[in-house]
Amino acid sequence: MIRAHENTLAHRFSNLERYSGAHPRNSASVEKALEWFLTWRLKLSSYPELMWCDSVEELKLRPLSPKVFQLQAMIRLGPESNVNIIRKCHAVGTFTLDRNGRGFKRYDLEVIDSGNSYALRKG
Repeated sequence: MIRAHENTLAHRFSNLERYSGAHPRNSASVEKALEWFLTWRLKLSSYPELMWCDSVEELKLRPLSPKVFQLQAMIRLGPESNVNIIRKCHAVGTFTLDRNGRGFKRYDLEVIDSGNSYALRKG
């Protein structure tokens, strides 16, 4: 399941590479794909309990090169055991598209939650 969400997010990034990333629909599309990606990717992290991503806000994507993007966002996370508990967290990192733009060659994302840092990495 994680690979499917990685590929969807990579596709959204790839579209930003080809088209204007300033269009609100493009930004909303990336936010929704990032929300689903994080929900599944957090299950593989070192969080002490299973978490889910409720939303992505204040997303800032900056291209560092045609295939590399720097990301900053505020994300709302909560434990799967109690969906009424939601915390606002900071996420920052870089994503590198593969040469076809259909997946990620690597990514390094740090989620900062209540003073604790959790790394989400590939490659």
